[in-house]
Amino acid sequence: MEKAKLTRDGNIFRQAVELLKAKDKGAQLTEEERKLLGAATIPLVILPRFNDTPTSEGLEQLAKIIEEERKDANNHSRRPRPGLS
Repeated sequence: MEKAKLTRDGNIFRQAVELLKAKDKGAQLTEEERKLLGAATIPLVILPRFNDTPTSEGLEQLAKIIEEERKDANNHSRRPRPGLS
């Protein structure tokens, strides 16, 4: 059986994408992994933007949003603050 490769960066949506890939390859998910997957899919159910989006595609979109936001936040935190040079 395939084992899911979970990231440890805290991006629940990226983790859920990896779980779905492993599940599609025949992996048995643990109770904890099923709960993570369930929690990650909540935005897909409640946000109208994802009404017609397949689960894996919606999770991938959410994962990318988180990754881009983190990248932007890191870029902003590295900029010198005015008056603090």
